[in-house]
Amino acid sequence: MTTPHVLFNLTLHGHQPVGNLPWVMEECYERCYGPFLELAARYPAIRFSYHLSGCLLEWLLEHRPEHIDLLAGMVARGQVEIIGGAFYEPILASIPRRDALAHIALQRKFTREHFGVDPRGVWLAERVWEPSLPSLLARAGARYTLLDDTHFLAAGLKREDLHGYFLTEDQGELIALFPILKSLRYTIPFGEVEDSLAILRETAEHAPGTMLAYGDDVEKFGVWPETFAHCYEQKWLARFFSALQDNLPWITLVTLDETVRSLPPRGLIYPPETSYVEMNEWALPADVGPVCARVRAVVANDPALAPALPFVRGSSWRNFKVKYPEIRRMYGRSLHISRQMAALPDSPRADEARRELLRGQCNCPYWHGIFGGHYLPHLREGVWRHLLRAEKFAEDASPLGTGTLCDRVDIDLDGRDEVFLRNEHLAAVIAPAGGRVLELDLRPWDLNLFSVLARRKEAYHEDLLRATADEPADATRSIHDIKRLKDPDLARALAYDQYEHLGFTDLILAHAPEPADFLAGRVRDEYGLHSRQWACAARLDGATARVELRLEDPAVPLAIAKTFTLDGRTLRAAYAVTNPAREPWRGCVAVEVPFALQTGTSPRRVWRGPGGEILGQLGAALGGIAGGIGVADWDHDLEIRITAGEAAIASYAIRTVSQSEAGFEGIFQNAVAVFLYDLALAAGETRRWELALTATRAPVTADAAIAVGM
Repeated sequence: MTTPHVLFNLTLHGHQPVGNLPWVMEECYERCYGPFLELAARYPAIRFSYHLSGCLLEWLLEHRPEHIDLLAGMVARGQVEIIGGAFYEPILASIPRRDALAHIALQRKFTREHFGVDPRGVWLAERVWEPSLPSLLARAGARYTLLDDTHFLAAGLKREDLHGYFLTEDQGELIALFPILKSLRYTIPFGEVEDSLAILRETAEHAPGTMLAYGDDVEKFGVWPETFAHCYEQKWLARFFSALQDNLPWITLVTLDETVRSLPPRGLIYPPETSYVEMNEWALPADVGPVCARVRAVVANDPALAPALPFVRGSSWRNFKVKYPEIRRMYGRSLHISRQMAALPDSPRADEARRELLRGQCNCPYWHGIFGGHYLPHLREGVWRHLLRAEKFAEDASPLGTGTLCDRVDIDLDGRDEVFLRNEHLAAVIAPAGGRVLELDLRPWDLNLFSVLARRKEAYHEDLLRATADEPADATRSIHDIKRLKDPDLARALAYDQYEHLGFTDLILAHAPEPADFLAGRVRDEYGLHSRQWACAARLDGATARVELRLEDPAVPLAIAKTFTLDGRTLRAAYAVTNPAREPWRGCVAVEVPFALQTGTSPRRVWRGPGGEILGQLGAALGGIAGGIGVADWDHDLEIRITAGEAAIASYAIRTVSQSEAGFEGIFQNAVAVFLYDLALAAGETRRWELALTATRAPVTADAAIAVGM
């Protein structure tokens, strides 16, 4: 009779996004990274594979070098295998291959320098798999990676086949793939310790000598809600390590590397393009995701249909670029900047530029699911900061030098060119499709002022409407089961936008709305100006770049021409609005300009009147302002002034309601200034005005210092 025996691999992955808040990094270290590794070090028999992203490694090296030293010692004694990856944690399949190779090379370089080993494995961010990846990974020197068991089931394997490792290839380049068991992902650490041992014991008894792999986020051990108390105060993790150690006679803890070296592959497999189940559903449109989940539930609960469950799944990760146009624009801009990098000759400045580009490819703000992701303004701002630095450094390193640029390029990947303007101080992406400014970069600050996010329906908003603030929290549950209200008023705050509040969005209205109408999403673009194609002419006059947009459509009661001029530190928008009809026209034209600055309730970010007086915090709803308006952001040392002629000026804030790992929350996304022009136009009459936006440094005056409590 064969003795029960199982090989077991623990692979853990740690990551924090580029641009994360300092206090969040500290808290994650104190609640997870520090206590986890310190506890593991007290159990030298507990061997495991460990991947830390470059974003986190750089932070640890600067702020907690003793952690790097402890990990290096555990590597040296053979307790820990370091898994490589893409350094700044991009979705590898989504970025240019040259950049993907650079990411993996950076991770390998760091691992050699600080841990003295050459990693053979790769962790894939969010386990996003595409069939072309094997040739990329093999070329980068990788030999294996891990994917969810659902990847293997979707390729036609049965659940009893999910052990050991398989081979896959692209263009003849081979990579080993380890299946991660979902059952272990959900029992570690959310079940009893015995639940995980039971899974291992069943395999040991029925298939002796089998190898099983577990791979998941190390943040499950302290960062996720309720898990710090569960893992450390209630000692789940110590009990788990002790149980593994006590059962070593029939459990052999192995690394992925030694498994590949000692065991033969179980065969060839070609997983389809996919990620984990939840990610596939999150990528679907808001009204389709719940349908997919319900269909999967029906299939799972029907014995006749259940075998087909692996083939019922959601969308591609790439669909986030359709679901959220903001993501598509950020992604398209990253490609635009990557192409600039590819043309650079080698130099130290070019190396700096490439490093900044790679930081700007960190995956977190390029999608949204149960975590904040793209909904978190500081993550978007962090990625934009690195992308814009990359472009600035590339300009410095280019043999063509600096200067004013006027170019046509398809930034938002809609098949139609935008106009890209750039000088020393500002850069703008102007879209004839919709007649708006998609991006306005304040280059000295590495800040995209128009990095906005629309309020749109999310599938989980239905959960919010059903949720109650007093939901019991007496059990440690999977992250997918933890849904709590941070603010009981959130359900009443839900509002959805008909259009995106991008730069110089125009509205033709019957009368001037109140700020409350904008706040509630009641203001509509009745004539669809944001979805119409405007005629466009662009030219460069010396150091001045100029773009003229014109909309003349019989379905629109006014003809609008606006000329954007990039002139030093100022972006000017000169309007000419004509009544083409034979009858008089009376109404209001509104022009929106957003301010994507964090946060709306800080006394260090305020609205200022035409005389410099403080009008209120950035999140305030204001009205009755004339002559111009400005924003002072003393954290950025930034002041923005907009002169607006005879407009009446109002302001409001865009606040979204989204889901995070800790529950539902409201987030200030950006403020919007609205310039309202009441018009009474005779037949054929034209009204002209100019908006001029200027960004300068913002010294804190004595009055301002008193106002903000400095």
